[in-house]
Amino acid sequence: MQVAIGKSRHTAGFRHPMQIPLRFLTYHSITDKTNKLQLATDNLRLITYNLKLTTYNLKTALSTELYVILFTIAAMIVGLLVKPRERGQAETSFCTGTLDRDVDNTPRIEFRCLDNGDIILRRCGLHSLTESATVALAITRIGFDLEIEERITPGNPGDTPVERATFLIKGLSSERYHIRYNSSAFSTFIATTLPNRPGINFTRLFPA
Repeated sequence: MQVAIGKSRHTAGFRHPMQIPLRFLTYHSITDKTNKLQLATDNLRLITYNLKLTTYNLKTALSTELYVILFTIAAMIVGLLVKPRERGQAETSFCTGTLDRDVDNTPRIEFRCLDNGDIILRRCGLHSLTESATVALAITRIGFDLEIEERITPGNPGDTPVERATFLIKGLSSERYHIRYNSSAFSTFIATTLPNRPGINFTRLFPA
């Protein structure tokens, strides 16, 4: 008895993996690897872009913060420079001058700083005064500002004429003083700066 051996309809279309062509497997393997490589490359590009963007944002933030800090420091320095100095309490003293003759009648003040900090002030160019007159100064000191007011009491017109009054101002320190000298009798004034240092000697003319 012969038994017919044939292919079942359930196994007619089945192909064992070992029977799949090699070129088919190779193509799909390469394609899969290529896709993975492309994906990895895209991810790397994205990471690089994000890194650059983060670096840029960091630099921008640091630059802005640095500018703000520098601007704040500059504003503080300017504020300290323009801040008015504490003037302190006003102190007023009086000084009477010694009168004598002067061949130069030019209205002026001569300043001379002594070694001990005192100042010799010569008021020159006085006129219509005699040796019996009185020339005094009211000196108001506020910090390093000196407001000097000249006060004149006329003398006997028949006495010897004088043109100069010499004063000795004491109690000043070795600082730079801002001086305003007012002569109400002659309607004039002088504003100057005096660095009180030994050996300083200079002259200031009254306005013509």
